[in-house]
Parts: sequence; structure tokens; C-alpha cells
Amino acid sequence: WSYALLDEADRAVLRRVSVFAAPFTATAAWAMLAGWPPAADGAIGAALARLADQSLLVTVADADGTRYRALETVRQYGAAQLDRADEADQASVRHLGWCLGAATALGTPDGAGHAWRSAFDQLADELRAALRWAAARAGRRPEAYRLAIALAELTFARGLPGESQRRYEQAAGLAADDALAAAALRCAAGAARSRHVGDDAFRLQLAAADAAATT
Repeated sequence: WSYALLDEADRAVLRRVSVFAAPFTATAAWAMLAGWPPAADGAIGAALARLADQSLLVTVADADGTRYRALETVRQYGAAQLDRADEADQASVRHLGWCLGAATALGTPDGAGHAWRSAFDQLADELRAALRWAAARAGRRPEAYRLAIALAELTFARGLPGESQRRYEQAAGLAADDALAAAALRCAAGAARSRHVGDDAFRLQLAAADAAATT
């Protein structure tokens, strides 16, 4: 009922931001939705504010400003409307592109301080969701490989070597050639060595050598 009362542009914004997996900023929404009618680029922030006023989005305040999120029932309804409008793939492609850019912008500092860790934690679920979507689609393997490598590097910097290892192994499976797969497996072995658990490092070094031998 509330969705039906919205104008066309606000309905478009609500259903399209349902692709976000975690609270998002107006800047992130603009980056993902820019140039996608009927929502005008300069009106996206105002649309988010109106949706929050109508309790279709919830505002979350943090040190970096205001973020928005949809309650799960609203997000699921938005996702259903996204499918009905035949916009789900386009929204996911745009979300994937935004995630790749955001991961690059975040980078991996030599010493991950509190601000960096907080920024990663706010972004991590978006990267994981985008990677799940891209990895399941053959036509998106190049982007999935890039995102898997980025997430592997970021999680290692965040002190999550187990996930880093898994992401490097995932990247190896998505790699376009054996040389890239071998490089990813060597990095996975490095992450495994840092964990000091089991024989994963040895197994991955052998797999990297096998992949390299076929190049």
C-alpha cells in the first residue's frame, strides 16, 4: 500500500536500493543509481529522505554521517518489485561495479587502523553479496575474479586469514588462465601459513605448482 502511494521515481529508488546488503550512504546510492531514469541524479538524496520519512527506509547515524537501510520485509518486497520490473540484473551489475570501485578506493594500508577497519566492516557484506552474485554467472567471471582477489586482500588486512584463504581459492577457480590461478593459489598458501592450522599451505603450494606447470 505504501509503495503504491509513491511516485514513479521514488518507487524506482526503493526497489533498486534493495540490492544493498547492508546500510548504505546517499553517496553509495547515487553512485549506483546515477543515469538510471526515472530517478533524476540530483534527486536521489531527497528521495531517500522521503522514503525514510514514510518509514520505508530506516536511518542509521554513525561517525561518517547518515546511512539508510530497509527492514528485511521491505527489502524483500523491493527485491520482488525489482524482479517484476525486470531490473534485477541491471541493479546487480551496477551494485557489482560500485563494489569493485569501493574495494579499490578502500585499499589495504600497511597498518589497518580503527578507521580503516570500520570502513571495511561497513563494506564487507556488500562485497560478499556482489561476489556471490557474480560468481554464479559465467558472463561475470572477470569481475568476480577481480572482486575475489580484492576481498582476499582486504580480509587478510582485516585479520581474517581463513576467509582470505577461501577468497584466494575462489579467485583461482574464477581465473581466466592457469598463470592467474597459480598466483591466486600461492597467495592462498600464504594466508594458510599465517593460520598455522593443518596442511592447507602445503596442499595449496602443490596446487599452485601444478597450475604453473600447465602455463
